[in-house]
Amino acid sequence: MPKNIPRERRRAHNRSDRLLASLDAIHDAALVGLKEHDRLVMAKSQMERNSAIAAPAPNCPTWSNSCCRGHLSREA
Repeated sequence: MPKNIPRERRRAHNRSDRLLASLDAIHDAALVGLKEHDRLVMAKSQMERNSAIAAPAPNCPTWSNSCCRGHLSREA
């Protein structure tokens, strides 16, 4: 159980208080996990957005509509 739950709640004599403390710890851990998941999803979408906007390298071996498909649709 994480240390952010006060010791008095973690080591309470009453079983229901201990149970509530452990549920609070699980809830806190789940929130941290969701925040991390959201951060990673946002980073992935930002990378995809940036790669779609970036111009292809001029020495691209297949300089054609298939190479810069995303760019041509935005310019028109």
